Amino acid sequence: MEGMVSIYREGDLLEAFRQKRKESFVLWGITLLYLAFLVAMLIVYCGLPYKAPEQTPIRIAVSVVTVAYIAWIFPYAGIRYSRVKHYCAMMNNIAMGITERHESIFDRIEKKDTYDYVDVYTIIVKEWNSKKMDYAERRIYSVVEKPMPPFIKGDRIEYITAGSLLLQYRIARKEESVK
Repeated sequence: MEGMVSIYREGDLLEAFRQKRKESFVLWGITLLYLAFLVAMLIVYCGLPYKAPEQTPIRIAVSVVTVAYIAWIFPYAGIRYSRVKHYCAMMNNIAMGITERHESIFDRIEKKDTYDYVDVYTIIVKEWNSKKMDYAERRIYSVVEKPMPPFIKGDRIEYITAGSLLLQYRIARKEESVK
């Protein structure tokens, strides 16, 4: 929209997919190396005679490599890869989703939170509710990795969201008195 500050660039979706692909290659590459090591050790182990003294080092090597792989896979797949995957899904939803335009009065920023497993700041705005004839609070979210909008309490802002995620904004004018 004209005069609005866009939070996301055109290349952000492509950049997110590249990062996801890179993390997938690392995850599956190390997993395949681990499986190749296990198959090689199984072939060597099966080729040994019964109760051969070489069985013990093979068992120890398999145990050590398995413990190292498990110690690596849980934090990597559970934290890093998962976060990249969810961020990529969020960017895809932004690119394909329906956007809504609103005008509200900025109230405050609350603590960091998660929205669809992505770290966000919660921005509280007040919207006029014509049925209740009063202002109602609405929560919109701004991704932590992106610069925070320079809102000041009482600013009347126009913004575009996808879901409740802030995409673009414009500070329209300063509101003097809001309950």
